[in-house]
Amino acid sequence: HGITRIIIGHRIQSKKLHPLRTSLSQELIERGYGFEITTISEEATPAEGLIGRWRRFISNPTRYLYGLMVLAVCTALGMLFRDFTDSTNLAMFYLAGVVLIAAKFGTGPSTIASLLSIALFNFFFTRPYYSFEFYETDYYFTFAAMFVTSLVVGSLAAKLSIQAKHARRREQETSALYELTRGLSAVRGIGKMADTAISLLADVYRMEIVLFVAEQDGISLHPKTASADDVKEASVAR
Repeated sequence: HGITRIIIGHRIQSKKLHPLRTSLSQELIERGYGFEITTISEEATPAEGLIGRWRRFISNPTRYLYGLMVLAVCTALGMLFRDFTDSTNLAMFYLAGVVLIAAKFGTGPSTIASLLSIALFNFFFTRPYYSFEFYETDYYFTFAAMFVTSLVVGSLAAKLSIQAKHARRREQETSALYELTRGLSAVRGIGKMADTAISLLADVYRMEIVLFVAEQDGISLHPKTASADDVKEASVAR
């Protein structure tokens, strides 16, 4: 087959989360007799502490503002039906709102929305109205069920939303790879091939693309209008 060397990416994973899982790179190293296995891994980062997790949790306050707006709409809809149905049925408005918040804005806003939805439901839809007191002790179970259901459904909705985004991203990259292959096969010459690759890759990754092309007289830059920093890197590569 003529293959003597394999280069593969290796992602550093915590053994606490996956104690029995073996990565593909480890299996290749163990079973790839006669091959030179080269792994490329990301830089190891220290474990995220409590403060780091809290900062990431509140990293985008705008999402929480949008979550409050969704809860306000749910409350307004519930007020329209408060006199025509049982109050427990109105909890479905808040459950639907938490699912929407989780799908659009993530786990953090949906968790806060789960807590606020209980307070809003108690204040507007349990007797006595416009008070955090309530007459029926059954509402303890209602509040607990609302909170648990909102957390579980919201978490699942957030995960599905993230997976859908990743799937769309992979689809875009696959389509771009196909377009790149087709585009490169339709042109001739290093310059035109480099321009085609830069154009397609820039659209996919939404960043400036610079290619270092090894030629007989050295390394050339594409595009020709590269920045000074890229020129310095090219001189180092030479």
